[in-house]
Amino acid sequence: MGKLYGGVDGGGSGSRFSVLKEDGTVFAESEGKCTNQYLVGIENVVKYVEEMWRDAFKSKNMDPVQLDGLGLSLSGVEAEHIKEKVINRMKTDFPDIAKEIVPVNDSFGAVFTSFDKGGIVIIAGTGSNCQLVLPNLKQFACGGWGHMLGDEGGATQLPTDW
Repeated sequence: MGKLYGGVDGGGSGSRFSVLKEDGTVFAESEGKCTNQYLVGIENVVKYVEEMWRDAFKSKNMDPVQLDGLGLSLSGVEAEHIKEKVINRMKTDFPDIAKEIVPVNDSFGAVFTSFDKGGIVIIAGTGSNCQLVLPNLKQFACGGWGHMLGDEGGATQLPTDW
């Protein structure tokens, strides 16, 4: 079958899991629950990622296969210590899911989905965030604090303003 890679676009309302072949074509996909660790906790984030992994392969009528790499583009994963907790929990709870796991903030993932040498994105989903990533990977961000601290422009904040 060749090498397979996984990617998660995880947000405050729901998440998507894609399995890609080595040539970049989509092999399988699934959808799942919120994977923002501030809203559901790291233990549920990894549980929901594992469920989507299983569901993606189930959609192809096959048992899950260990991925060569898994990129987790998740809302609420900015700090390095949070990224380490996600990796450690994933490796402890589900060691067979992937050989390598790389968590990043959801806006970082969106930048590199759209641009190959850095760029800027604005996310206005359940929450809001703006991220600039330079070609040297230096990052600048605004927002993304969550509804408790102020997430103007996000779906959680807008109804309270009307």
